[in-house]
Amino acid sequence: LETFEYMKENVRRQLPASPYEKIYLSRTKFQKFGTGDGLNEEYYEEFFAKRGYHVVYPETLPFAEQINVIMNAKEIACVFGTLSHMALFAENGIRQINIMRTTELWIHQAVINQVKELDFYWIEGTINPLPTPHNYGYFLYYPTKYFKAFLDSQGIACPEEEFESSLPPREMVLEYITHWTEHFSDPEYNWRVKDKTTFEYLNALSLALFGKELSKEDYQPTKLSEDLKKQKKKAEQVQQKLKEQERVNEELRKFNRQLLEERDSYKERLEKTQSSASWKITKPMRDVHNILKKVSK
Repeated sequence: LETFEYMKENVRRQLPASPYEKIYLSRTKFQKFGTGDGLNEEYYEEFFAKRGYHVVYPETLPFAEQINVIMNAKEIACVFGTLSHMALFAENGIRQINIMRTTELWIHQAVINQVKELDFYWIEGTINPLPTPHNYGYFLYYPTKYFKAFLDSQGIACPEEEFESSLPPREMVLEYITHWTEHFSDPEYNWRVKDKTTFEYLNALSLALFGKELSKEDYQPTKLSEDLKKQKKKAEQVQQKLKEQERVNEELRKFNRQLLEERDSYKERLEKTQSSASWKITKPMRDVHNILKKVSK
């Protein structure tokens, strides 16, 4: 932590202390993929702004000003990730409210929470209609039942109109799916979701469209699916054997080519030798030698 404290001391010498005790660090102006990496974060930005949090767009400020606003805050709300890691510049023991983009929890933040002794909260704050990773994902921010439970537990008043529906509007879901498709159609990012299972897609859509979380235990393999798996495995084994056979065949073809090349080379050398003057001169000696071989037999 000494490095971060040293940086803070430099900032204190450069700038007057930021007056904002409560801040919301927003990603809404962070155009990572041209359209940002999420939809509807404005809900949380406006929610906290109404409750006295000063909204900050870190990437629009010089780094010294970013540090200044964070190290003087007593409460920080933000989307979980790079912004929440900035708590390394905060004073020990401040309150930090993290809006989670996915259900992934990162060890980096757990370490920061501990060394800075934060009064921290991690709240699942998205309803993502399709599976998406924390890194390079695309997210649908929406007031969840978990966010409502957090507000109730903290005694934070919230009018009903700020929770008009427990599910995002269909138009918002469609807009999200459009951006998600554009994003993961890019080969640079597609590999991050290629291993997601059919159940993960089905469960995400069920949560977003119907508010119903599916249990994986209810989707156990059927006899038909098991038979299909066995057939697929056999087909893969046959394919592997065919590949092995093709490798052997290629080795045989290579060996035959080498034999032919050696035979042609030998014939060429023989013809060259037989047409030479020395071969013709020594012919009588070879004839005598052959006669003696026959006599000896």
